[in-house]
Amino acid sequence: MAKRDDRGVLHKPNVWCELHGWSPKYFTEELKREIPRRLANRVMFAADYPLFRYERLFADWRELSYSEQVLERVFCGNAAALLARLGR
Repeated sequence: MAKRDDRGVLHKPNVWCELHGWSPKYFTEELKREIPRRLANRVMFAADYPLFRYERLFADWRELSYSEQVLERVFCGNAAALLARLGR
């Protein structure tokens, strides 16, 4: 199975990433490491429901042991910030 990575996102400050279609357990180690660091404000939760149920995805994200602050950003804060920047 292919893995989700962060090529381009780390090097392009205006690129944001929504992570649908993958459980976070399949992310590359580099992506997992950078989500609470350099990507904390540019990664957004998304889901391919019903392929992945929301409960499973939330549990998989929580298994990565990110702080509640990082999870809040990923689950809704970053999307809200991006939409505000776009005037929506």
